[in-house]
Amino acid sequence: MEVLSLNYKLSPAQVRELLHEKLTSELGVAPGCASDEQLYKACVMVVRELLTEGRADFMRRSARKDAKQVYYMCMEFLMGRSLKNSLFSLGLEASFSAALKEISKKVGIILLLSDLLALPDFITHVYAVKECADFRKYTVKEYLRDSPFKAETGRRELPEQKRAAILNLPAAKESGSEYVVRLKDVTIAYGGKTILDKVSWDIKRGEHWALSGHNGSGKSTLLNLITADNPQSYACDIELFGRKRGSGESIWDIKREIGYVSPELHRAFQKNVSVRDIVASGLLDTVGLYVKPPKEKMPLCDFWMDMFGIGGIAEKMFLRISSGEQRLALLARAFVKDPQLLILDEPLHGLDTCNRMLTREIIETFCRRPGKTLIMVTHYPQELPSCIDKIKKL
Repeated sequence: MEVLSLNYKLSPAQVRELLHEKLTSELGVAPGCASDEQLYKACVMVVRELLTEGRADFMRRSARKDAKQVYYMCMEFLMGRSLKNSLFSLGLEASFSAALKEISKKVGIILLLSDLLALPDFITHVYAVKECADFRKYTVKEYLRDSPFKAETGRRELPEQKRAAILNLPAAKESGSEYVVRLKDVTIAYGGKTILDKVSWDIKRGEHWALSGHNGSGKSTLLNLITADNPQSYACDIELFGRKRGSGESIWDIKREIGYVSPELHRAFQKNVSVRDIVASGLLDTVGLYVKPPKEKMPLCDFWMDMFGIGGIAEKMFLRISSGEQRLALLARAFVKDPQLLILDEPLHGLDTCNRMLTREIIETFCRRPGKTLIMVTHYPQELPSCIDKIKKL
């Protein structure tokens, strides 16, 4: 929390006191035991209270001179934790947007956005930045009508020749089973807390599913069962690609059939190797490249880097490129082995509008191929590709 006080008048101790008050009095949790989710809620509560009729009493009670400082500090905390996704998953996005709109009548607000579609309705002007140098100011109306974004959208959509190249990839070997995933009455608990309670789910080959649910509903645990990353799967009634877990298959037999990307996987990649090596690691299901893949497989890496528009940075170090470029590299890694099953957990997170559209089109095109199965997690229904035809809600 000390970071929140940088460049502000409030001390770290004052920031902690204000947030701790909400954690203890409203959420009933000791500050030292609070999760990120509870900290999000505490920050939102502070902002909400500033907007109530009693905000003056609140500020006097907290001995604060400037409500704006408290607001900005809470905003900085939330923005540092991916504000939009966090609030949406907590069911707070609508109320927080209303709070921002009210605050905007009295306080200047600057939002850093990579997605044009995320522009709140109280924003009046846009500074468009291109190549870290070209700054241009627009009214929102001018930006939506005349900005370079319109032209860029046309250039960044998946060209027809690339679409055809994906559709014409050689057919991969498929398992003989009708079902890719079968879960029956799966229950997972940790320390007496039940995460999944008698969950059943059948996914047939070629189906395209959206997996939804609030934070803490068990989505990540469920996906970890499917990707063979949860040891409790051996005690559950689970079949993957026609084989029951614990029947002699190895973790690598399962992972060989799955392409996977998630925020957790993104955070795990702290190896400063080239983008090409990151993509190539998907051929071997490793975090980092410890064994070089066969040379005949490397053109697949170049193919998928080209699809995602990152061929020009193939030799750059992964930790030296932007987070959006890193996400594109990890997406290319998920596709590189032409998997039977794609598991995409928040795949568009951190991408700008053009790359969101591009990625969505690549997913749609890939899933037009026979036998390709998809599970996609997102908090935003508008991000789902058009191929999604089934929803599993936890």
